Amino acid sequence: MDYERLIKTFVRIDNTILDVIRSINESGAGMALIVDDKHRLLGVVADGDIRRGILNGIELNDTIDKIMVKNFKYALNTWTKKEIEVFMIEHSLKQLPVLDEEGTVIDLLLWNEIFGKITYSHKDIPVFIMAGGKGTRLNPVTRIIPKPMIPIDNKPMLEVIIEKFKHFGFDNFIISVGYKAEVIESYFNSGGHLNIKIEYVKEEKPLGTAGSLRFVKDKVNTTLIVTNSDIIVDDDIDKIYKYHRKNDNQLTVVSGLRTFRVPYGVCITENGGTLKAIDEKPEYNFMVNVGLYLMEPEVLDLIPEGKYDMDELIKDAIKSGMKVKIYPTHKSWFDIGQWEEYKNTISYLRNIIESPALVTSS
Repeated sequence: MDYERLIKTFVRIDNTILDVIRSINESGAGMALIVDDKHRLLGVVADGDIRRGILNGIELNDTIDKIMVKNFKYALNTWTKKEIEVFMIEHSLKQLPVLDEEGTVIDLLLWNEIFGKITYSHKDIPVFIMAGGKGTRLNPVTRIIPKPMIPIDNKPMLEVIIEKFKHFGFDNFIISVGYKAEVIESYFNSGGHLNIKIEYVKEEKPLGTAGSLRFVKDKVNTTLIVTNSDIIVDDDIDKIYKYHRKNDNQLTVVSGLRTFRVPYGVCITENGGTLKAIDEKPEYNFMVNVGLYLMEPEVLDLIPEGKYDMDELIKDAIKSGMKVKIYPTHKSWFDIGQWEEYKNTISYLRNIIESPALVTSS
């Protein structure tokens, strides 16, 4: 790893978990290195450590020592390339810090850079894409073309989403269409030019954010991935799928980090109006539903005829006693259904293209 990128992985022990999340996202290494002022390694934090911490109820403003791993694996800078490869394989390490004899960080090795690109295969797992809405938040453009066909650089956003799944080995897609369906169908056809398979579900009338799933309940006998057609989640879909299966979830809701800043000084009062303090432009962090789900076939049996929304399906699954869990992602994600996020998405994807080293599966 080049030195400039390596420095981006460094955080101090008094930094917050939110600081570490930002470091991991900026470096793209999937790991933050907690170092002292001489860059000696004190601990590490990987994506999975943050996810487990969030599930266990940590506060993102807590210091990183709450979740950092002190008993970490590392290599010495005297090891040969062969010794490093064997060590990473034996311990299934996606990242490996390299230290000198004094414990100073020399490098951070990544699996992809040592062994090459990871390949995935999920050919039997269908991906259901909700693409039937009118996209009124993106008027007036959506009066002419459907929202999923709005371009991100030179491709429709729906194609960008499909390619994201295709990268992780998914090639079986079902697209629910409604508004201006002919535009989507004429562009993608059966998916042959993308080396994938596409089937279509037609909404003759608006069925909400989950109603059209009822059309495939007799066709699906395995895990079904469901995504909105206007969100991009920059996380490892293979890892999310394995989490769903490992936990025997019947429904997994992917949740993403959102930070909201109050643009005013918030008055903190006590004793009937006595001003205690003013918190100037505070930030609040929430894990919110991003619009990406994994569900088992029995969940589809809950869907009635007619208009039905995803929040209703989630509530009904919980009421039915099904195992419903979240998968918290701290990776970047975008709701492209509004203009500001659309612009942010284009900027983010262009930066990734210009910095190929950041495209990792960590």
